[in-house]
Amino acid sequence: MFYLALLFVFVLLPMFFLGGLYFMMRSSQGHRYRPYVFEPITIGPENTAHRAYFEEHSCEIEQLGFSRVGDFLLLPKPKRQVARFFLSPDGCTIADVSDYNGTCSCSFSSIFTDGKSIESSSVVFPWFSPIRQLPYSEANVYIMNHHPGMSMEAILASHEEVCQHYCQQHECQLVPCEPQRVPEFSEFIHRLSRWDLYEKGYVSDPPAPGDPSTERVESLTMAD
Repeated sequence: MFYLALLFVFVLLPMFFLGGLYFMMRSSQGHRYRPYVFEPITIGPENTAHRAYFEEHSCEIEQLGFSRVGDFLLLPKPKRQVARFFLSPDGCTIADVSDYNGTCSCSFSSIFTDGKSIESSSVVFPWFSPIRQLPYSEANVYIMNHHPGMSMEAILASHEEVCQHYCQQHECQLVPCEPQRVPEFSEFIHRLSRWDLYEKGYVSDPPAPGDPSTERVESLTMAD
């Protein structure tokens, strides 16, 4: 019994401690903010197991008048994300079909001149407050508009309606984007969404380079 106690104290207990520490470090790494890398790729079996999902919804988005921008690796492992981006004719809405660590979704995103953004998604993320349950004036920097199970046409219609109402209420406009600047705009929205999680206490570290502001939006409104 004495030797078993020694084995537990000096061998098993440190192993459990080190194992838990390793798990916490890996989990923390997966939740830390990582900027998108935007490495050009071709969506295929080598980078997603959901190619059929990409092709189906890409056709729907293109039928709505969007132009394809390209396929990109956004985040490498441990939690990998690949996406296909599209741009509306007026440049004010970016659409994407995405595979994040095995979870596929489609979304429409826009940036307002007051420094906020909105994303209308085909899936529900429980850590974001749906705009239907949150008055526009109470939103922070990032607004999520959930529409699970709806068609791309219906999600886009809702997105445009919310954008119109928000612009009227806050006396602002949408920031138009050129195809070559889609990565820059998408990374800006990525930072806003991360800042929203930080403000709500879901993550402990803010996104670099810090608090998004209208000063950063001004850089997006500048011509190339």
